[in-house]
Amino acid sequence: MKNQMISQPRWKIELSSTTVPENGRRGKSAKEAGDSIKTIIIGHKNPDTDSIASAHAYAELKKMLGMKNVSAACPGLPTEKTRFLFKKFAVPLPPVLEDVYPRVRDISTSSFVSASSESTLMDALELLQSSRQIRIPVVEQSVRFFGMISLFDLAGKFLQKPENPQGRHSINGSLISREVTTSVKLVAKSLNAKVICSKNIDSLNTYDVYVGAMSEKKLRSIIKKKRRNRLALVVGDRDDIQSLAVETGVPLMIVTGNSDVPPELAMKAESKGISILQTPFDSASSIRRLKFSLPVNLILQDNSLTFSADEKLSDIFDKLISGPDDVFPVVSKDLKLEGVFTKFDLEKTSPVNLILVDHNELDQAIPGAYEVPVIEIIDHHKLGMPQTNVPVTVFNDVVGSTCTLVSELYRKFGKRPRRQTAGILMGGIITDTLCLRSPTSTERDSSALRWLSKIADCTPLELSSEIISAGSIIAGMSPSNVLLADRKDYKVGNLTVAISQVEESGFENFSSRKDALYREILGVVEKENLDFFGLLVTNVIRETSVLLAAGKENLLDKVPWPRLEKNLFELEGVLSRKKQLLPKILSAFN
Repeated sequence: MKNQMISQPRWKIELSSTTVPENGRRGKSAKEAGDSIKTIIIGHKNPDTDSIASAHAYAELKKMLGMKNVSAACPGLPTEKTRFLFKKFAVPLPPVLEDVYPRVRDISTSSFVSASSESTLMDALELLQSSRQIRIPVVEQSVRFFGMISLFDLAGKFLQKPENPQGRHSINGSLISREVTTSVKLVAKSLNAKVICSKNIDSLNTYDVYVGAMSEKKLRSIIKKKRRNRLALVVGDRDDIQSLAVETGVPLMIVTGNSDVPPELAMKAESKGISILQTPFDSASSIRRLKFSLPVNLILQDNSLTFSADEKLSDIFDKLISGPDDVFPVVSKDLKLEGVFTKFDLEKTSPVNLILVDHNELDQAIPGAYEVPVIEIIDHHKLGMPQTNVPVTVFNDVVGSTCTLVSELYRKFGKRPRRQTAGILMGGIITDTLCLRSPTSTERDSSALRWLSKIADCTPLELSSEIISAGSIIAGMSPSNVLLADRKDYKVGNLTVAISQVEESGFENFSSRKDALYREILGVVEKENLDFFGLLVTNVIRETSVLLAAGKENLLDKVPWPRLEKNLFELEGVLSRKKQLLPKILSAFN
């Protein structure tokens, strides 16, 4: 058994309050919005009738006692006898659940702040500030994930040192460089500017920005030395500088303080394909804002980590914790942005609590049980549960069926099960105790059956006869499913042992399919590297069993019952795997 606490998910961590800013994102997850944690009552893998029946009945009791959002589930396909029982009492079978691993969808939110790929860095900065986020996703056409942008990206890019004295750097130039890559449309948006005239307003260009605060002579000299098609001039109410800009064909002129632009000058600029913008901001503010008119897609984070909603948190835990990022996008296969989550979200309480019935060893539990809290256990098997880090309610007692314990809980709390639920509980007790003929049966099982039969309005013998006649597991299932129908795995020192049990009304079906079953057992032993696998076939009419086995020869020689054939043993009078077979065979192997 794994040495692990059952109530401490590996992916759950404790973070300082500085990991994500207070009110770190807009919107709440479903759980934060008020949905309660889901409690699932579930039996062991390869579930038998007692396992499924007790899960269903206990979920019904929990609802009677006021528990919200509780339901039963099956960790595997039910047997034909279980299907018959639930169908007889017109009760839907609990849904089959493959695993309970916490996944990205459990901690992510679909309510989030995002920037458009067509927006400016000014837009992104305002979103980051208003949402108090440090990192937000960028989307294309409202839904398609494009990348991530953060305050650190903005700070890092804009505080870079220019690569040469002329201030030339790159299209993502620093605050102290002259260079900016943008479009007339984006500049107008960032400066709240009026477009006096423009050509190719959406075209993306790289500009070297100058302020027309010098003499006309000095500016003319600069224009001659620079690449004229890259110049952007910020100017106030200086008619001489405005005229010079149009005369020399400066591509973009930004007039600050809402200064007037003579109509004839605007007409001349338009004829030469020059863009003129008129902004209410002064020159200093315009320069600062101009740097943030870059389209957001030019400064996206490279190689942003993305995750799908189905990914297990335990699988991505190390990747999340080892990296510097705190906010992560949830993206579908077609790159649609479905949500976001943060490292802080790993602190969230698990969305699922488990109540285990008819088992307590997590090796027999549904996959993922190690990673969610187990809050309660009801069982009648040997204890093999791992250490817990919080108190757990455990009801484990020496009876023949978990359904007996559940029926006693109904009586303890003064509740009467519905007729259908009483019938389901009867079926669980009957199948697990072979209608009280198994040596595991106790007076408490008998008492529970008497009480339930009055409520269900049927006798144990009548129901037992119907269940036995419901169908042969061996005849109705494939050899692989026969072995899985009620399989239990055990550790005996360094040995790995598996034993399955099926109950039949005779040995005829077993005899006709014995060879196919044996081949399947050999395949399982080889595939899973088992030391021993035994199929216990119990004849409930004659109250005896046979054991079909494969594994290491020295273990087969230690089986403490007479051989009928090389790999077939006669277990006269043996009905119970738990009380009669398991203790003797494990002792012999030990």
